[in-house]
Parts: sequence; C-alpha cells; structure tokens
Amino acid sequence: DTLAKDKVMHPDTAALNTTTIDIAALAAQDTTTDQLLGYFDKTSPDLKNPQANTTLQKSLAELKITETDIKSVEDKIKNYQPSTTGASLSPIELITQADALLVESEQVNEKAVAARKEAAGKTGPEQDSLLAKAMGLEQQSQNKKLEASSLYRQANASDNATNTQAIHELLTKLKSDNPSLSAEAEQKNSDLLVLNDQITKLRQEADALENQAAKLGAISNVEEKEAELIQKQNQLITELKKQYPDYVVKPLNTASESLEELTQKKNVLKEKQYTELTNLTNAFSFEFEASKNGVPQELNSGQETLKQNADNLNAESKRLLLSASQQTDGNEKMKLLTLSARAGSAAVEQLNKLVSGKSVAAVKSKRTDTNELEKIGTALANNIPPVKRKTKPTPPTAPKNRTNAKGVVKLEGLEVTKGNAYSDARPIPLDAEMDSGLVFKVQIGAFKTRLANNAFRGLSPLNGESTKTGYIRYTAGNFNKVENANAVKNDLRRLGYNDAFVVVYYHGKRISLAEALSIMERQGKTIDANAPQTAGITAEANLPRATAPAQTPNVNTQEAVVIAKELEQINGLLYTIQIGVYNKQITTRQLLNLKPIFTERLNNGLFRYTAGIYTSSDRLLNDKRKVVDLGVKDAFVSAYLNGKRIPFSEGKTHQAEDSTIKMETEKPIQFPDGSATSEQGSSTSPPHVTNTPSVEPFRNNVTGYPEPSPENGVKTNEEGVTFKVQIGAFSKQVPTELASKFLAITTWPVENKQINGLFIYNIGNFTDAKFAKTLKEEALKLGIPDAFVTVYKNGIKLSGAEAAEAMNQ
Repeated sequence: DTLAKDKVMHPDTAALNTTTIDIAALAAQDTTTDQLLGYFDKTSPDLKNPQANTTLQKSLAELKITETDIKSVEDKIKNYQPSTTGASLSPIELITQADALLVESEQVNEKAVAARKEAAGKTGPEQDSLLAKAMGLEQQSQNKKLEASSLYRQANASDNATNTQAIHELLTKLKSDNPSLSAEAEQKNSDLLVLNDQITKLRQEADALENQAAKLGAISNVEEKEAELIQKQNQLITELKKQYPDYVVKPLNTASESLEELTQKKNVLKEKQYTELTNLTNAFSFEFEASKNGVPQELNSGQETLKQNADNLNAESKRLLLSASQQTDGNEKMKLLTLSARAGSAAVEQLNKLVSGKSVAAVKSKRTDTNELEKIGTALANNIPPVKRKTKPTPPTAPKNRTNAKGVVKLEGLEVTKGNAYSDARPIPLDAEMDSGLVFKVQIGAFKTRLANNAFRGLSPLNGESTKTGYIRYTAGNFNKVENANAVKNDLRRLGYNDAFVVVYYHGKRISLAEALSIMERQGKTIDANAPQTAGITAEANLPRATAPAQTPNVNTQEAVVIAKELEQINGLLYTIQIGVYNKQITTRQLLNLKPIFTERLNNGLFRYTAGIYTSSDRLLNDKRKVVDLGVKDAFVSAYLNGKRIPFSEGKTHQAEDSTIKMETEKPIQFPDGSATSEQGSSTSPPHVTNTPSVEPFRNNVTGYPEPSPENGVKTNEEGVTFKVQIGAFSKQVPTELASKFLAITTWPVENKQINGLFIYNIGNFTDAKFAKTLKEEALKLGIPDAFVTVYKNGIKLSGAEAAEAMNQ
C-alpha cells in the first residue's frame, strides 16, 4: 500500500486536459537522483513563488554537484588498492592521529598530577622518587603534544595547498568570464595571502623558541590562525562555486585516502543528498500551498477531478517524505525521497492547469494572502515551520508563568531557576530516553567533550546527545509547541548562543522541521502566527552568557575568572600578555590571580586568556617577564588591531608609522601582591623594582664559583650574554621543602635578583647554554622541579625571541 493508485477519469474534459497522474506510474521511473535530475533537466521547472523557486534551483544545483562527487568516490572505492609505497597520510588521517596523541597526552599529564599530589604527603627519598616520576611524565605529555602539533601542521598545510590550487583555478576561469566580479574575488584572495604571511611569521617565531612549554603556547596560536585561513579559503571557494556549480575541488594528494575514509566520504555525501532531496520536496510543497490562491472558487466536474488528483499527489508527497525520514536502508530511503519529489512536482503540475497561468503573487484568496506567503518564507529562513493560517486570527498570547520579579523564568517545557539545575550528584543526562510523539527542543551547541554540570546554571531540562562524529549535542527544553521553542531560541541567541536553533524529535528520532509540519497538519494542529518571539529569558535570569560554558568538571564559582572584556569588542591597537588557551573553565588561581583578564573566543571553540592592556612595549615586556617568573613559562606578548590578533612586530610597525592609529587605554596588570609596573624607559635598562619584599632572601653556604675552564664553561662576571639556571621565584620566604633542596647545592652559590617584587633564584653563570643544561639536570635530580635554563645580557634577564636567539647561537 506504499504506492496507492490514484487514477480517475471524468467524461467532462472537453476544454481542459484532465488526465490524472498515477503515483504508481511515477514509482516505475526516476528512482535514482541521476534519473530525477535528468527529468528536471528536460522539464526545466520554474516555480512562481520566489521563495519556493530559490529553494528549488539551489537544491537542484547542489544535487548535481553531490551526484558527481558520489560517482567519483564510488569509482575510487571500486578501483581501490591498498597503498604499498608508504604514501603520506591524508589530512583526516593526520588529524585523527593528532587527536589521539592529545588524548594520550592528557592521560599522561593526569598521572603526573597524581604523582605530585602523592609526593606532597611524603618526605625524603620517597618524595624525591615521586617528583622525578612526575617530571618524567610531564615531559612525556609535552612530547606527545609536540608530536600532535606536527601532525596538525601537516594536515593544515595539505588543506591550504588544496584550497590555494582550487582558488587559483576558479579565479583564472572568472577572470576571463566576468572581469568585474573577478576583481572583487581577487581582493579577497589578496587578504588571504596577507593572512598567510602572518601565519608564516608566527610559525617562524614558534620554531625559534627553545623552551617546550613556550613553543606549545606559540604553536597553539599558529594553529588557530591556520584554521582561520582555511575557513576563509573555504568561504571564498563557496562564493566562486556559485559561478561554477559543477567545479569539484580536487585534493592535491588523494593517493593516501583509505577505504574507510572513502566510505565515510560517500556516507557524508549521501546524507547531503537526502537533505537536498528533502528541500526539493519542500519547495514543491510551498509552491502548491501558494498556488491554491489561483484556483477558481467554482469548478466543473473535470476541474474537480484535477484538483482531487493534485491534492492526493501533494498528500502522498508529504507521506513519502515522512516515511523516508524513518527509513534506515539507504537505497529505500533514496527511492522514497525521489518519489516524494516527483509526486510534489506532479501535484504542482496538476494544480497549475487550474490556475491558468496566473501569477501567484498577484492572486488574492480567502485562504491565503501575499503577506502570509512572505511570512512562510521568513519563517523557513529563521528555522521555523511555515505558519498555517487560522480561519480566525487569535490575539497574541504569552507563554504561561513567564518571568517573575526575580528574573526566574518558567514556561511549558522549560524553566530557569535559582542555583544550579544540575550537579555532580545530579549530572546533565546523556542520551536520555525521549518522550514519544512530537517534541521540540533548542540545540545550544555541539562540543567535543562533556560540559560541566553547572555550565548553564539554572536552565533545565537539558540533555546531551552523542553523535557518530564524536561530538555531544546539548539541547534545552521539552516543548509540545514550536512557538515556545522558537521564543527560547531567540532569547538564547540574544545572550550570545549564536548557534542555537530549533530541533524536532518524533518518537525519539530526530526529524526535519518540514517533516514535523506534515505531522502537525495530519494531526490538525496549527501554528500561532502571533505567538511571542521571546520567552522572557534575559541577562537577569540565572543563565550565563555564551562565553561561560566550559568543558570541564565543576569549578567553584567564587574562584571563577572575572573577564574584563572580550578582545573582539575592542577597537584600536593594543598589546597584551597571553596567559594560555583553554577548553576548560579555569579559576583565578590558574591565572595567578592576575587582573584585568581579557578573553577571545576562537573558531575551534577554545578560549584565549590574556592579561593587561599596554601601549608601551617596554612596560609590556617587563610585565611579561614577571608573569614568566611567576610560573607561566609559555606566556608571551601579542598585539590586537580592531579586535583581530596580529603579530607583535606588525603592531609595533602600525604604531610607529600610522599617525591615525587609535591606541586603547592602558590597563597594566595588577599583580596579586598589589604591584603594578610603572612606565619604563629603555628595554635595556634594569627592570624597575616595586614593592620590594621585606623578607631576607635565601642563601646557601657556598660563596664562590667553581674555577673556570674550557671544560666547564664557567664565567666569572655578567658582562655580555650569560646562561644561568633559574630554580625558583618567590615574593616571600622560600618554602621549607624547597629550602632543603637549595641547601643541597654545594658547587654554586644560590644567587637572587629582585624583579617586580619577586626574588628570582639562580645558580650557575656560563658562557654557553650547554653547560647550563648540564647544571639544570643536576638540579632536577636534587628534586628542584621547576629548574630551567635562562639567559641574561649585562645582568638583565632576556625573554621571548631575544632569549630564543641567544639560546640557539
């Protein structure tokens, strides 16, 4: 009974072709996407409703591209032979391996943390052994991160090369076909080349760094810029492909594609086909509803036959679309979708015989007017099913139990209450069983890892849904009415959750909004066109803005970092000190209680944290040294121009050469001891000492250096460049457990330098970094965990590129 026959003949057909269309006859042809496209190529459908026609033409163009891509992939699968030449990995394989390495790195790091915690409760050799174990694990963790970064670098380089080649080919075509449009596209490509140059400079700076922690911090910024470049390249390619819809981007190296990867690619393309076929059917459905306006009020018997045939075809098209959404077999799903599109097209074809060529937009009807047709198009563009007109418009109605005086919100299907709706004792459900029937929800976002249970504070109900791609989709609410879901979606977007949109489930299975509309129509349900566009969720409700959710365990809200401002919102030029890039909700202690803190949300969902705003590069560098001495060894300086991060050197060039540049108001770091550096003169002058500690600096019992020789590299003075081993930085007395380790140093005096209220403790004074590295290893064996090689010039500590250059000499 899937393909019910509907063939009726009527004798009164003299002036009108009333031949009906048999759905079973349609099912015998055009059962593949290729056949369907062939049919539409011959008939060249051009719908009268603008919204419907735009959807139709776009879907047909996308289906042609996808069909070509699928044939190409199927050909590769058919002729696939495993590589025996050791060909390089594809970008997807590289990224998969890199992701696995990062997971391993985190696991190793967790073991290191556990070892350090255990060591804190021990003494003597047992403590030394645990600390040594922790340091070894930390080194392993860093090595895995560096290995992963190398793989990401290869993957990004491959994608960049592929995109560059595609853009070059498309621009070459466009230059001869449409010179005026070509000029605009060439300018966009020039902007990409500038961004590529920035990436090259950042990569060079990262490669020059000797310290592994600093290198990883710099590399994370390079990777973020590379992701931005690839995203913009893809956007430009998409724009160019509008002129050349049949163009296929060809990877420069496809020999390494595995059979599994090719199969996955084919599945992705099939899913895209399903979506476009659904859109195609929806286009005919929109046209059908609009064309009803032109049907005469009084029909003769032959016309009634046509109208009945059209209505039946339209209903069958919707039923087939719904059946396809519930079908798991790919071949059957494709047959149902193609037949649904053909039935929808046939329904419009039959109805148009009755409309007699009148313009849909020009026809007035008692059922629907042109304003309501525009509402249909607007609703679809905003992810809401089209509104079915009620015979008697109802006045606006607000959801019951809206916002109360304290900002707490409650309506059908959702509430925002005081406190946290979920906790470790009551975590956010993951893959929870859903209610039967039609249920609307608001998807907030998709994340790589589970969010903290307090990520959305008082918002409930929430649910996490695992996907095949490894992401977790978080949804809010459990609505019976799409109007309420849409109102909540609007509020969440106003709070910064830009990716929020309405999703629908039917008996626990996710379906499209168009399919939901068909179900509602069968159930006799309508949508209130005058429903409120807000649920009353405002900034006063107990719901954080979009920058707050974090993918980590709960953090005490009293320790949460207070963000002064998002860097993207700041105009003009500024310098700042990067503290780190996190995918976690971090505490003030993790950022060393520094203030003010600024943040930038990256394209990959991570957050970059920086401290302070500066206009003077000298003052900036002095504070950066102090941050490093506090323990943030991968801290480094960066510049921002009108909300976009640029290389530090480029920022200095802008400041020196552009007299119109606006400098942001300076807000230097306020350190936890209450100090803030004052303006410095030259970067070669000794750092200004502020808030000098009143404690006595630590000293061991050694008063002189070892006798210098070519074999030990000992240097007796600090003139020129010298290499030392920093073993600690403290504003107060050296902790007792470390003081005992310092006393065990018998070959070098423990010296100190006072910088910005800190005692910087060093040992050694060498002509070459290799001698300092040997001493550092000895310090580590003594149980001094934070020992590292540092560089001084004429008694002044160096950092960043200057220090890296000295290390590499």
